[in-house]
Order: sequence, then C-alpha cells, then structure tokens
Amino acid sequence: MDQKNWEEVKEWLLELKVIDDEVSSPAQIRRLDLSGHALSELPESFGVLHELIALNLSGNQLQSLPESMVSLTKMTNLDLRRNHFSKLPKVLPSLHLRSLNLNGNMLDDVSELKELKE
Repeated sequence: MDQKNWEEVKEWLLELKVIDDEVSSPAQIRRLDLSGHALSELPESFGVLHELIALNLSGNQLQSLPESMVSLTKMTNLDLRRNHFSKLPKVLPSLHLRSLNLNGNMLDDVSELKELKE
C-alpha cells in the first residue's frame, strides 16, 4: 500500500514542480514547501511521507488536512498561514509539533494546542 501511495504523492508533487524525478523514495523528503500553490486539498496518501520534519502549506486554500497526516510522526514544523481554516484540523493535536503557524485563518479556538512551544 505504501508504494502505491508513494507513487500517487510523487506524481502529484512532480506536477506541482516541487520535487524532481530524481526523488525515488518518500524517505528522501524531509522538508517540503507547498506554499502559494492554490491547493484546496492534499491527497489522502500524503501520510506516506514518514520522514517529513517541516511542511510549508502557507498561502493556499486549504480548509482541512487528510487524516493520514497522523503518520507524520517526525514532523515538528508546520506552516498553515493564510489558508481557509475556520476550525482546527482534527489531525493537529495528534502531531508532535514544536512550531505551528496558523496566522491569517478564521480560527476562534486553538485551546487544543496548548502543548506547542511556538
């Protein structure tokens, strides 16, 4: 299943031109900048990127995150600035984040995230 998910994510990332064809496994992706791509959703297979530690999704049109992101246990930095979140994505409290940026969203309550350092 992971191989199929990886192929799906790789094709998606190649279309966005954020990785090149040299990337042969999800383990090679530790930092990913998907800012400013007008994304309205991420593929459910996104959780295959197990080695990801930093993800920039700022300046998109996201309203939710895929549940599969709970698999991103090494991710410590997540930038969700300037998206369309009106409530906290369900997956956030289960991530091991040190830094999370939610500026520029329509959020009223972030009390579930009191464990964050930044």
